[in-house]
Amino acid sequence: MSRDAAPPAEADPGALPPGDTLWADRLDTLNRVVGQTVRWAVLGVMLIQFGAVVMRYVFGTSEIFVQESILYLHAFLFMLGAGYTLLHDG
Repeated sequence: MSRDAAPPAEADPGALPPGDTLWADRLDTLNRVVGQTVRWAVLGVMLIQFGAVVMRYVFGTSEIFVQESILYLHAFLFMLGAGYTLLHDG
């Protein structure tokens, strides 16, 4: 076979090697489960944010750890949700 020979027509350039499809399926399942969990965790972050707003404007107090926890949880949700988004071509 020469160097310039084209690959066979039935070869899919994006196909995984035979042993890797099991791992890819497991990773897809993991991403799906994590994404569905993150979807509900967003509701928790929204409730924490609502509590921080109520604390600030109704009770006139604010805690820095609440603001920082909202910031870090929000970033954490984006990082966890990225795999789910890519899984669904988002």
